[in-house]
Amino acid sequence: MWTLVGGGMKTVENSRRETKSVLPKGITWYKDKAKVLTPDSKKLLTGKAGDITYDYLVIALGIQTRYDKVINTTADLLNI
Repeated sequence: MWTLVGGGMKTVENSRRETKSVLPKGITWYKDKAKVLTPDSKKLLTGKAGDITYDYLVIALGIQTRYDKVINTTADLLNI
């Protein structure tokens, strides 16, 4: 997608998707902090949801883009 954006064939807006809209069916998405992971018993303690048991677990780290911290960043980039 980003090659098409760079080539002018798509826009940045075309590349945006809500994360929830691209998750496979049957997946439960917890937007929470992981506190304690116990793989032997397949349990995860979270900040809000409490204990979660699982068969399969994917932990994805959040990201915060801080373009304002990049030296010489242009106003155009900050409006992404």
